[in-house]
Amino acid sequence: MDLTKRNGNNVFKLTSFTRYSNQPQKLTVSLDSLIYSEQNVCQNASRSIFYTDNATSWGYKFNPKSRIFVDFNLQASLEDLNTNMNFIPLPEKNLSNDIRWNRFNYIVSPSYTYDNYFFVLNFGFPVNLVDLYVNDYSLDKKDHYNYLLVNPSLNLIYNFNEFWKSSLSAEYRNEIGDIFDLTNGLIMSNYRYFKEGSGVMEKREYQNYSWRLSFRDAINTLFFNMRISYRPMKQNLLSNRTFIKNYSISKEQEIENHRDIRSIRAQMGKYFNGLKTNISLSTSYTQTNSEQKQQNTIMPVTYKMILLDLKTDTKLGEWGAFTYKAYWINNRNYFHETENAELNQTIQNFNFFIFPVKKWQIKLQGEYLYNDITSNLSKELFFGDIGVKYQLKSMEFSFDWTNILNQKEYSYTSFDGVNTFYTGYNLRPTNFLFSMSFKY
Repeated sequence: MDLTKRNGNNVFKLTSFTRYSNQPQKLTVSLDSLIYSEQNVCQNASRSIFYTDNATSWGYKFNPKSRIFVDFNLQASLEDLNTNMNFIPLPEKNLSNDIRWNRFNYIVSPSYTYDNYFFVLNFGFPVNLVDLYVNDYSLDKKDHYNYLLVNPSLNLIYNFNEFWKSSLSAEYRNEIGDIFDLTNGLIMSNYRYFKEGSGVMEKREYQNYSWRLSFRDAINTLFFNMRISYRPMKQNLLSNRTFIKNYSISKEQEIENHRDIRSIRAQMGKYFNGLKTNISLSTSYTQTNSEQKQQNTIMPVTYKMILLDLKTDTKLGEWGAFTYKAYWINNRNYFHETENAELNQTIQNFNFFIFPVKKWQIKLQGEYLYNDITSNLSKELFFGDIGVKYQLKSMEFSFDWTNILNQKEYSYTSFDGVNTFYTGYNLRPTNFLFSMSFKY
C-alpha cells in the first residue's frame, strides 16, 4: 500500500508492506572413505519469517531549494529457526537448534535536502530503537534485548556543467546480527563445513566514505564514471576455525576485531552509430584486510581481487543481433603478508540472434570458461546451445537443444575473502526440449 497527499508545502505519505516466507530444507551429505564413519550426515532445517514494514512520513518545503522530511517506521520480523542433524562423530557437540526471534524496530528518520541544481546537499539522521525477544526452546531459555542504533549520513553532489558531475558521501552505521548469532548448536553449511553458534549477538560499527566522478554526453553517446570507496569496520565477534578429524568447524567468539574494504571502479561506455554497436568496458580493484582466528591463533588476512568486464551489443540490420560478454577475475589471498593462493577465472559468452523471416527466431549461444582449480591445476570448458522459436499472436512454439557438446561436469574454485572452496556439479547430458505456450 502506498498513499501520498499534498497540502500546500506539506507532503504526507503512508506505506505498508507485509511478507511471509517458509524455507524447509533437507541436506544429505554422502561421506567418502576419508571420513571415519560410513554413515551419511543428514540435516533438516526450517526457517519461517513474517515481516511487516509500516511507515508514514511528513515533508515540508521551505522554498524551491530546501526541504525536510521525517519518516516514521514500525517494522516487525517474527522468525522461527529449527535445525537438527542425525549424526556427526563429535559426540560433545549439540546437533540441534530451535529458536523463536521477535524483533521490533521503531525508527525515526529526519533528513534535510538543499538543491540549487549545481550543488545538492542531503543530511540524514535515522535513529532506530530495537526491541528483541528471543526464546531458545532447545535450552529452555528466554532473553530480551534493547539496542539504540544511530546512523547519520551526509551526501554532497556538485554539477560542474551539463557533462561532468562529482559527489562525496560519508556515513556512520550501527548494526546487529541475525537469528543465527544466537544459535548454540551445529549447522552444516557445506560439505565437511559446520558452523557452531556462540549465543552472542553480533554488533557491527562501520564508516563508509566514497567519491564519484561521472561524465555523460548524451549527444555523442559517451559515458564514463569512476568511484573510490573506503569502509573501515569494527565488530565484536571473530570467527575461529578449527579442524577436527576431516571436519572444519567455525565458531564465533567474542573478540573485538577490525576489517576494512578499499575499492576503486571505473566504467566507460560508447555507442557507435555507424556500426550500431554499444560497447561497455569496466575494471575494478578491491582489497579487504581482516583478521581470522584459526586453530586458536589470530592472524591478519588480506584478500585482493581485480576484475575486467567487457560487453558489446550489435544490431545486424533487421535480420539479427549479436552480444558478447567477457570477464576476467584475479583473486589473491595473503596470510601474514605472504601470498597463500592466486586463482584466475575467465568467462566468455556470446549470443547470436537470427530473424530469417517474420515470426521466426533462431538463437545460437556459446560459452567458454577457464577456472584455476588450484595453483597448479586449471580447467577449460566449452558450452553450446541452439534454440528456435516461432511466435503467433496468442501462441508460441519453441525447440531447444541444450549442452550440444555434452559436457559432463562443471567445477570452479571460489573465495569468501578468507577461505578457498572447490565446487563441482554433474551436468545434465545433451538434451532436447519442445514447448508450447499460450496467451489469453
